[in-house]
Amino acid sequence: TEAGIQKTSADDIVLSRMLPGDEQTYTLRVDNRSKEEQELYLKLCAGEGQLTEILELQVTQDGHRLYEGTMQDAQRGIAMGRYTSQEMTTIRITLRLPKETDNAYSIREAAVDVELTALTIQESVATGDQTQRTLLISSILAVISFLIIIVRRRRKDHEEAR
Repeated sequence: TEAGIQKTSADDIVLSRMLPGDEQTYTLRVDNRSKEEQELYLKLCAGEGQLTEILELQVTQDGHRLYEGTMQDAQRGIAMGRYTSQEMTTIRITLRLPKETDNAYSIREAAVDVELTALTIQESVATGDQTQRTLLISSILAVISFLIIIVRRRRKDHEEAR
């Protein structure tokens, strides 16, 4: 992406031939190749319809569970955390068609869009930074000095005119 996030191993997940009780696991490697710290979000979309309500999903990151639930709920996005420059992580995505599912939901082929969103973490201005305040005070003092000089010259010119 423009932020320097690169994903490999899968642009989309293609589900082929899933019967009730089957599960398929995919691995996604994510590298932060930008120069900035990034906050990452993973979004998985399998289109509309009842399949998204039934298809179960588990997402783990380096062995830690990030999400477990239906595909429908995962379409809102899954927070993956913050990654420093050059940091890498591995995501495992497991899709499961529950055993209780009717054969009508057997999957011949379906695609799951994998979308990563990266937000650059901006360093905030230090709370002790007084640059703007110092410039404002200096400007006010310069204007006051200038006004005093003008007033003194006018008084002097006015007194000489008498």
